[in-house]
Amino acid sequence: MVQLSSDDEVLYQLMSINGIGEKITDSLEGFFSDEDNVEMVKNLAAQLTILPVVVHTSNSPLSEKIVVFTGTLLTMERKEAQAKVESLGAIISSSVSSKTDFLVVGEKPGSKYHKALELDVKILTEEEFYKLILKEKT
Repeated sequence: MVQLSSDDEVLYQLMSINGIGEKITDSLEGFFSDEDNVEMVKNLAAQLTILPVVVHTSNSPLSEKIVVFTGTLLTMERKEAQAKVESLGAIISSSVSSKTDFLVVGEKPGSKYHKALELDVKILTEEEFYKLILKEKT
């Protein structure tokens, strides 16, 4: 059995993530080899509020569904809404595509709304979204 150094182990773990390959890990390795970049990331991380990950159940109707948000949400912050749907097994995306399952629309939606209409993506108002996540909690 090959003994991996901690750096090699991290790269191996990154490459095991769907969509992350050798090119991306090489880029990350190059980026983090510069001490200025490491310091910048540390400073940024100190400013972030990292929400805990909640393990979701696979029987949730949101499990493995791709959800996109557009517009301003009135009942909660977008980060909070995203964390809630992720805890129910959804995958958050920043753009609408043919693979998008739900677009949650807040006040003053942008171009994502029009693209969702074109692609026949299921559009949820903020109220419908809120009812859906409340139903999931019970």
